[in-house]
Amino acid sequence: MAIDFFIVNNEKQKTFSKTCVNFDEKLHDYLLEKESDNSFELLLELDLYSDRIFSTKEINSLIEICEALLNKYRKGDKQEQEIRIFSRDLQNLCEKALKQTKQVIAVGD
Repeated sequence: MAIDFFIVNNEKQKTFSKTCVNFDEKLHDYLLEKESDNSFELLLELDLYSDRIFSTKEINSLIEICEALLNKYRKGDKQEQEIRIFSRDLQNLCEKALKQTKQVIAVGD
């Protein structure tokens, strides 16, 4: 199971962007294990089986979470490199959505 992030026009018109950021289940599980203090709950408490549209405020929170992950996970091991790639990609997607005044949706498998 994975969660895919897309840019959408709005809640009613769910036309997905071509750009997709995949939040792999193994990466999700790794972060759940490492981050027990709920500082990344908006990202880590997503339901793997449903969809969620993020408000502008929540998109800004996702950007902050991505920045925190990029600052925290700096080691060279494979898992931390994957976290950095995911965080950078999700941050870019969120910033693009804000610039286009669109929303972000997380789609569970």
